[in-house]
Amino acid sequence: ATDWEKDQVYKNAESVDMTMQRLTQERGRGENLDSVEAEELNQEAMWGENKGPWMENLIMVDQVQKVVPGGTVPRFRALTVVGNINGAVGFGVGKAEDIQDATEKSFRNAKKNIIIVDRYFGRALYHDLYGKHNGCRVWIYARPVNTELRAGRITAAIMEAAGIMDATVRIDGPMNPYSVVRATFNALSKHRSIVHHARVRGRRILSLYRQRELGIN
Repeated sequence: ATDWEKDQVYKNAESVDMTMQRLTQERGRGENLDSVEAEELNQEAMWGENKGPWMENLIMVDQVQKVVPGGTVPRFRALTVVGNINGAVGFGVGKAEDIQDATEKSFRNAKKNIIIVDRYFGRALYHDLYGKHNGCRVWIYARPVNTELRAGRITAAIMEAAGIMDATVRIDGPMNPYSVVRATFNALSKHRSIVHHARVRGRRILSLYRQRELGIN
């Protein structure tokens, strides 16, 4: 790793810490925060660095039946993924009697279901991930920077929306699009940055960075 890369790790950590301190002071609570409020402040701090134009991807549209007194009414269901290509990504499902209305509703729901993925140097992951939904299992393997993304159509759309450009995704089990999307988001929700691990373990960021560089657990 170059000195510039190490400087970027320090700058990112300092930026989040300074934002957290400023938000804490604005709320007038000092340093004594419970876990819920601390997580809210952390999300606000991360959102400050994850603003950007939204990217909207329509994964699929299928027809469903709504049971009503006297019979059934055909409706459309849309599955979409949104992201700002800068660490924020979400998915949503919308149902309506018209395809366009179902798609718009799913986009609105997706923006209410956003998660933040802290990326390694703005394009990779810090560690491997595993997620599942029903029988579908997804493995997301972290890869070095500039090794490109290897994934299927659905998982690639999610990775690109989140701004993850270096990873390998493997899927096992049913390939139902809804299960694949939920399993992928289940995996991404478990991602933790090197700054998070440093705080939890009480270690200096540089020492953890060196451990990752040398492949030491």
